[in-house]
Amino acid sequence: MKNAAKSEAKYKPLRLRFRLAALLVVMVAMLGKTAYADSLDPARCSVDVQVFNGFSPPIQSAVCTSTPFTTMSANPPGVEPGVGFATAGANLVPPSVSGTARVSGDSSAGGSAQLTVFFEVVGPSAINGLPITSVPIILTVSGTTTAGSCLGQCESASGLAEFELEQEGIPLAQFCASTNSSFNGSVEFGADCGALAPTSSGTFAMNQSLLVNANVEGGFTMNAGAAVQGPVIGTAIVAATAGVDPIISIDPSFLFANDYHIEFSPGVAAVPEPSSILLLSTAVAVMSMLFGGGRRI
Repeated sequence: MKNAAKSEAKYKPLRLRFRLAALLVVMVAMLGKTAYADSLDPARCSVDVQVFNGFSPPIQSAVCTSTPFTTMSANPPGVEPGVGFATAGANLVPPSVSGTARVSGDSSAGGSAQLTVFFEVVGPSAINGLPITSVPIILTVSGTTTAGSCLGQCESASGLAEFELEQEGIPLAQFCASTNSSFNGSVEFGADCGALAPTSSGTFAMNQSLLVNANVEGGFTMNAGAAVQGPVIGTAIVAATAGVDPIISIDPSFLFANDYHIEFSPGVAAVPEPSSILLLSTAVAVMSMLFGGGRRI
């Protein structure tokens, strides 16, 4: 027992140094995954919320925020009772945009938001002597629009959702959806999108692989807008909505997927990529083994 105690004391400093060295390796690996974010351009936002006939001034902002801008107004005396309500949001966590409008009586309202986020696929320019100039990413993006029925009740209601991804000024993906409702009861899908309208249902949901240049900044812009033009006849309430939600990640089928990761504009939270999750779980497992408190007999 005495020799065992001496042996334990002899190797204790060595084990401590090994643990510290392992911790340093894990920390360096984690820092390597996040060292480029500050070099990207900051995200750009604009938000516009307006209520008409309710005498509410428009609210505009060019500051990115996670809190939607909201305004609401009741019409003044002498005007047919009614309320206009509108919200718009440009969110960084997660990146998304939304707009809503809700109207009753002699009022009109509209809310719109735009968000541009910059990104870069970061990794080695060559692996095992093989040049890597482009990397496949998976783009998953959805857009939704609704427009409440204006049949004999209001002038029009509409929602518009747009998404565009580009790199070095070249569009790589463009999606758009819109819904328009009018007084005569007609409903149009995609009318505001022109040639970009991908569906005839007022929504889009895309999941596709795209090639982007490695270590080159790109960006994606989202727009969402909703508006209701009154007056709304009788006691009806008409609403319109729009929203865009994207997810961008490295294509896991890419042979060197674990060697690359995506950085976004500072402050933009992204869904962890599989390689990052694997790195983190490995770090946790290593540290658990090294610092586990199991007793020795």
